[in-house]
Amino acid sequence: MAGPRPRRLSNAIEAYVRWIGDGRYARSTVASYRAELGRFQDFVLRSGRGDPFVSALDFDVVRGFQRDLGRPRMSSHGTRPLAHPTVARRLVVVRRFLRFVWDQNWCREDLAAALIVPRQTVAAPTVLDRAELEHLLGSIGASTLQEKRNRAFILMLLSTGARLSDALRLDRTDLRHNELLLGEPGDRQRTAVLTKRARGALEAYVAARKDPSPALFIGLQPARRCARTERLTPTGARYICVAAARKLQIPPFGPRQLRHTTGTLLQERTGDSILTAETLGLVSQRSVAIYRTLARARRRLARTTLEKEGL
Repeated sequence: MAGPRPRRLSNAIEAYVRWIGDGRYARSTVASYRAELGRFQDFVLRSGRGDPFVSALDFDVVRGFQRDLGRPRMSSHGTRPLAHPTVARRLVVVRRFLRFVWDQNWCREDLAAALIVPRQTVAAPTVLDRAELEHLLGSIGASTLQEKRNRAFILMLLSTGARLSDALRLDRTDLRHNELLLGEPGDRQRTAVLTKRARGALEAYVAARKDPSPALFIGLQPARRCARTERLTPTGARYICVAAARKLQIPPFGPRQLRHTTGTLLQERTGDSILTAETLGLVSQRSVAIYRTLARARRRLARTTLEKEGL
């Protein structure tokens, strides 16, 4: 059997990033993988190996990287270790990279086997309860352009269950009467149906705009230069939700909670996992399991509440 082909670590990382970027993952995921692999490369550099051939890496380096992830780090909150989800994410990325390297015959051993990703309990997503949702829907203002944008953004997320990253990439041309064309991970596209209320809010917001930007949602911060031609940022999108919650005096929520609220309501009212998966743009129905669990929990809570009232 031929020995491993020589390939520098930096070159191997670039090859892997190009490979996953070839329609296999969304652009944001590819950028995240590149950043995580850059951290792995920095660790190898700090260990005194420079930019070695991948074939020169061994189990000691890989295990050392895993131990390094567990050491305490300085932060604004003091000295503490990385959060478990962060550690798990970094280990998964490096393990997939090492498995790719092994498949390409660039190393002598399957180094991915040395990385053990800690299992973690998946927390149930938080959702808006019925009273909070009704208060939100009935109280969002629509006088100024900013209020129109905020109302359209929140109602669009609730209507389509869109991911934040997909919502921020929307252009005006993606709004097509009763439908919205959403781009999704892996360069897929799906047509999301808009409710009458969401469509009306979007049309009112777009009609009120005078800027030339093709983006559907734009930043409106007056302190920022050319803000009215720039796309809304993730930070700005989260602030829309936080500000709405603060104004209505309900618990803080974000775009993800709106998506989870939509998924839970659909599953609770219809019980149709296929419909829930299609609405949220989920590839696998297994991802709907958490919404089924939440729907059952909410039904139990409703029954318990009514029983306590003697009904």
